[in-house]
Amino acid sequence: MRPVRLQMNGFAAFRDEAVVDFADADFFVLVGATGSGKSTVIDALTFALYGTVPRWNHRSMVMYGLAPTANQGKVALLFDVGDTRYLIARELRRTRTGVHVRNARLERLLDPTATGTIDDATESIATDSGVTAAVEKLLGLPYEHFCQCVVLPQGEFADFLRAKPAERRTILLKLLGAGLYTDIGQRANGRASLAGQRAELLTEQLAGLADATDAAETQAAQRESDFQSLVAAVEQQVPRLRTAATALDAARSERDRLIAERDLLAGLVVPHGIADLDAAHEASQATLTRAGEAEAAARLVDRQARERLAGAPDRAPLERALREHAELATVEAARPPAQAQARAAADRLTAAITDAGAATTALERARSARDVARSTVADLSDQVDRLTAEVDQLTAVVVPDGLVELAGRTAAAAAAVTAAAEALAAAQDREVRAQDLLAQAPARGPIEESVRLVTDLATAQAALAPLTAEHTRSSAARQAADNALAQAERAAEQARATREHARITHRAAALRSELVAGQACPVCDQPVATVPAAAHAPELADADEAVLARERAVARARAAQSAAATAETALATRLAAAQEQLAAVTARLAGRPTDLAELRAGLAQIDRLEADAREAATHLRRSRGAHDGAVAAARSLDADTAAARRALRAARDPLVAFGAPGVDEADLLGAWTALADWAGAQAGARRTQLRAQQAALATAHTAQARARDEFNAADDAAGAAQRAVNAATAAAERAAATAQHWQDRHAELAAAVAGAPGVEAATADLRRIDELTAAVRTSDAALQSAAADRAAAAAAVASLTDQVRQAWRGLRAARDTVIGLGAPDLPEESVLAGWSALSAWATAAARAGSAAAPDVEDALLAATRHRDAAADQLTGELAARGLEVDGDLADRAPAAAAAALAQARAERARIAERRAQAAAVQGELDRARQDHQVASTLGTLLRSNNFPEWLESAALDTLVIDASRRLGELSGGQFELTHRDGEFMVVDHADADSIRSVRTLSGGETFQASLALALALSTQLSSMAAEGAARLDSIFLDEGFGTLDDATLEVVAGTLENLAQGDRMVGVVTHVGALADRIPVRFVVRRDSRTSSIEREAS
Repeated sequence: MRPVRLQMNGFAAFRDEAVVDFADADFFVLVGATGSGKSTVIDALTFALYGTVPRWNHRSMVMYGLAPTANQGKVALLFDVGDTRYLIARELRRTRTGVHVRNARLERLLDPTATGTIDDATESIATDSGVTAAVEKLLGLPYEHFCQCVVLPQGEFADFLRAKPAERRTILLKLLGAGLYTDIGQRANGRASLAGQRAELLTEQLAGLADATDAAETQAAQRESDFQSLVAAVEQQVPRLRTAATALDAARSERDRLIAERDLLAGLVVPHGIADLDAAHEASQATLTRAGEAEAAARLVDRQARERLAGAPDRAPLERALREHAELATVEAARPPAQAQARAAADRLTAAITDAGAATTALERARSARDVARSTVADLSDQVDRLTAEVDQLTAVVVPDGLVELAGRTAAAAAAVTAAAEALAAAQDREVRAQDLLAQAPARGPIEESVRLVTDLATAQAALAPLTAEHTRSSAARQAADNALAQAERAAEQARATREHARITHRAAALRSELVAGQACPVCDQPVATVPAAAHAPELADADEAVLARERAVARARAAQSAAATAETALATRLAAAQEQLAAVTARLAGRPTDLAELRAGLAQIDRLEADAREAATHLRRSRGAHDGAVAAARSLDADTAAARRALRAARDPLVAFGAPGVDEADLLGAWTALADWAGAQAGARRTQLRAQQAALATAHTAQARARDEFNAADDAAGAAQRAVNAATAAAERAAATAQHWQDRHAELAAAVAGAPGVEAATADLRRIDELTAAVRTSDAALQSAAADRAAAAAAVASLTDQVRQAWRGLRAARDTVIGLGAPDLPEESVLAGWSALSAWATAAARAGSAAAPDVEDALLAATRHRDAAADQLTGELAARGLEVDGDLADRAPAAAAAALAQARAERARIAERRAQAAAVQGELDRARQDHQVASTLGTLLRSNNFPEWLESAALDTLVIDASRRLGELSGGQFELTHRDGEFMVVDHADADSIRSVRTLSGGETFQASLALALALSTQLSSMAAEGAARLDSIFLDEGFGTLDDATLEVVAGTLENLAQGDRMVGVVTHVGALADRIPVRFVVRRDSRTSSIEREAS
């Protein structure tokens, strides 16, 4: 991590905005007077990254970061990690509950040379509570390690040197990225477990592929060949079946067409009421003419009345003048009281403003006292919460139950695995025997086919006799219907001949019934003015009635004959089908067993063998499940032991910060006991501290409640005063507005009535306008009545016209239904004439269609027999290979044959695939066993008591060698640094090379040793760390240089210069002028009565 630019605004001493530009500042110094804010710059950098500062002593004490009189502050840091540039920012805000961090964000700049302006493109990495965790992941350092290795703050410079071995080991392994090796070990163990499970699964899969043999593949190939021949046969026979079916459909369509035409022609009859409709239409048109003339007269009277009203004066100005005269009198009476009320309201507002100012001053004093009490309570609450959490954490450490019983349960689980394996082997043997017996039994399909054929034979024989008798009866019924139809047609012809003779005899009377008023006479071609009364010709009427009766009788006889023919054809088809089915079943039973009892006994034997095989398979699955459960239980006990060790580590690791003792995981009970005893002692000490802090907190709560009550009272008083001001302001504004309103309205009304008519003149004009308006209303009512009469007459005409049009549409629609049958054109003179012509043609066409019906029925019967023969031949081919097809045989037979062939091919391919799969599974099994061996060995080597300990020891040796060399330079050759049992020691050459603890060094000597170790850590870490570990690209030193003599200071200065000449940034905070003068970049920090500021200077 290398800073690029730091921006502070409202942070601690920097009340105003201050920017620190670290560009080209690989080696810099912060100088300034004591208290100017030098250390605050390093604090701001740390706060931007982690949201807290070491000297605040607690992560939540962020109130120290906000300038005392500021309500909002911000810190933003632009920094580089490797070749990538990031921007991090945090805001501090003061609220009623205290100071809080808001709007924290971490962003990556897409351009690594960007300066973090608002126009730079960025990618959000984290926001708010997720920022600190993202920074720790990005830098590879948690907050505590950052403060011990990168930022060395005042009072904590020697923490890493004096840290306990366990704490130093944790820091060092974190810096080295040793977690990478832990992850590798855990993943290796996980991969070994997965490889072992995969090997077991593959072994089971290999056992399940034992049925994939060469004999099974040969049998599948033979079945595939059989179905290939079936597909060829189906391809030859389906076209013949489709041709026969097409011919049958054509015969049926022809029969249906004749029936539909006959029914359609029989329905064409002349409707009633056509002549009455024409007469009513002509009368309605005359009524409409008279109503139009009355409406025109009423419209003339109405227009004259409206012209007289239009000549009168306009009503609106007269009415407005009367209203303005009345309102002016009201305004003159209300204006003086409103002006007096406005003056009184202004006086009350002045008094309320004075009272509100005094209440606000008292409220600010109470708020300040309340905030001080709240801050005190928050500080003490945090301390009580911390001690409470520590006591709870220590008290929760207890020795778990069941450690002694763990070994006994492990042995019992191993015995259960052995028993389950034996039961599994026995179940497998039983399942193999059951499958062998089932394979030796005869095939189920041929037996079931014989049972079905015997049953079908009995059913066909039972149904043949009733069908034969029913067909005989239907043939006789059809012959009788044919005779009745011929007799009815002869009677109808006789009736029509009689009617024609009557028409010739009474031709004039017959023509009279066809006359229509307004149309031409068919004899003289002159318009008929009035239709004469019908002539009395009873013979002609009787002849018409007789013809209608005979034609209806013909229609009924034809319907009966058609129904009888259809029934006879259907029964003939059913009888032929039954006979053919009987012959087919008899042929298929040739050479097959026909004893139904023996066949069913064979099926029962096969059912018992299949049930035994299913039961054996079920037993095998249960035995395998029991074996898997026993193995899982045994593994779970191994997991219990590992879980006990993990629980011990999980219980101890959070207590390392409290000085938890080391434990031996080999002796789980002893380790748990030692840890629980230590935790109990620590909990007792912290309870004593907790009681003292709770007492102080109670006192602070009392003071806070008192301050809060005083603030609430002052707040209520201020609120009441402000409400009084608001009420007085509103009242004054309303009163002033009312007075001004009356004044303005008086002026407006006085100007309005100056040129308007007087009250008496306006009243007389309005009375004359009312009289003219009443006359207009009377004439308008008369006009509306006349218009309504005309509209009613027009509606009647329109209704009758619509009926005439509908009659024509009905006639044309009836003709459209038979236009395909050669319907004639219709005469246009009247609807009645058109209907008469269409009805006569329909009667003649119906007689012509009846003659072709017998030939069509014969063709339909022949087509049915041909189609059924082709279908039976194709069904036989399918049944010979055990296939049955429902529905349309021509459509489904090819698909059924192709599906059977595809299934046979798939079965052959499946067997070949399973044989190849067995070979592949064997290869995967060998690889899984090899993977298990390799991963298990790697996981063992990377356990925490092997590789990490060696890595930490090697890193510590490297650090001590470099630090010892630097310490010799800094101490003039007096000291060397070494370590023993994890503790740092010094070799004092001035005291006969004695070895003593670093804790015995003086303040200046301690600084020398700490600086040497910090510089060695910064130098060596990048070469020792794993990929992805922390990179210490920067180091910031904030104390200690004043304890060095001139010679040592010279050595320190040279050492820092050499360090900065590499790829690291070195920052120093010092009061020592000699050291500051040697550093190339100087940041001068100054402070005035308001704020601190910082300025960059070149040395």
